[in-house]
Amino acid sequence: MTAFRVVAFGLVGLVIGSFLSVVAHRVPRGESIVRPRSRCPSCGVQLRAVDNLPVVSYLLLRGRCRACGTRISPTYPLLELATAGLFVAAAAVFDRLYVAIVMAAFLAVLLALSLIDARHRILPNRIVYPSLPAFAVLVALGALLGEGLDLRGAAVGFLGYGGGLLIVALISPRGMGMGDVKLAALIGLVVGSLGAERVLVAA
Repeated sequence: MTAFRVVAFGLVGLVIGSFLSVVAHRVPRGESIVRPRSRCPSCGVQLRAVDNLPVVSYLLLRGRCRACGTRISPTYPLLELATAGLFVAAAAVFDRLYVAIVMAAFLAVLLALSLIDARHRILPNRIVYPSLPAFAVLVALGALLGEGLDLRGAAVGFLGYGGGLLIVALISPRGMGMGDVKLAALIGLVVGSLGAERVLVAA
């Protein structure tokens, strides 16, 4: 693994982490993640491009809104740093570039879902539903290109982990929500593509 690869994944992770903060804030509220541009949650003033630089802007502004001076939650830079760390970890663990990219994207989705779940106790279908076919396509493409991803393992993980929790949810609906079932199916699909045995570790 080259230094360039580590730096590249880290920088992309910072940018994606900044986007995830928008996703985590807007999706539970039913808002668009595209428009309007990022704005201060207190005064509503749109942020300038220079104020949207991951981590750097937070430090330069000393954690406060340029317009109203309201303190900005440290969750934003921490989420950016966490995403960068996960991207670098993916680059370090997976030798194949394609697999590293797929796994970095997967970790980004899990991080956004984890933050939303911690805040609102929901796993939004707006994230989970598109992720399932998207990662299915990525896994299938990786298998066809000989990138070391396993379609059979992905299917076993999808059916085994997702189906297993579905049975639990049907037997005990109060103990297991359908959001958990769909997330388990996604985790089983992606992790299973690395090897069906790894799904047990994920579970």
